[in-house]
Amino acid sequence: MGIFDKFKKSNTVNNTNSLGEDLEHLIDGELPWGWVAHKSSFIKPRDEEMIDTHVKACNAESVEEEKKLLERFLELFYAYKNECEQMGECYVKYFSDMHEHCHNSSSSDFSINELAEQRLAYINEHYDELIKKENHKRECLTNLDVSVWNELWNNPDIIQSNLIKLFDPIVKNEVASLLYEWDKSGRIIREKKGRSYILNIKKR
Repeated sequence: MGIFDKFKKSNTVNNTNSLGEDLEHLIDGELPWGWVAHKSSFIKPRDEEMIDTHVKACNAESVEEEKKLLERFLELFYAYKNECEQMGECYVKYFSDMHEHCHNSSSSDFSINELAEQRLAYINEHYDELIKKENHKRECLTNLDVSVWNELWNNPDIIQSNLIKLFDPIVKNEVASLLYEWDKSGRIIREKKGRSYILNIKKR
């Protein structure tokens, strides 16, 4: 049965689809036609909240924020799974297919809670170290744009790779991003030099 078939509108009368199939039981091990559409009021808000929380955790701006979001995600995951187990085999099948047997370029079969649990365990085990590193990076980012500009001013024709080496490696990506943005906005001139660039402040 194709995935698009599952999303077709179903007949809600007597809890059956337009084929007369019972929407509370699997058909040959698969969800009945129209089941997802019929149960969307239950599954959609739970799917969206859980996935949104996971995405926010992946993009968290601090260790503490990521930790709280991962804990919330796992709370939502297991509460949702428990609800599905209590509501019958179709709900269990849907939850299993959608959230416990995922795939990406790295793995053909994984459960999204496993990744969250592994990351949360790493954070808990290395919490102090991660916080220390985060605070150090925050300090390095303070007035970074001013510091980079001063180095450009004092070092005409400096090679970009050499300029980046003047700063802590923890902010090398931020330095490179600043230089890229300044080049695009016309504040500096970047001329290709081998695998790097020669940098100069643009004269007004």
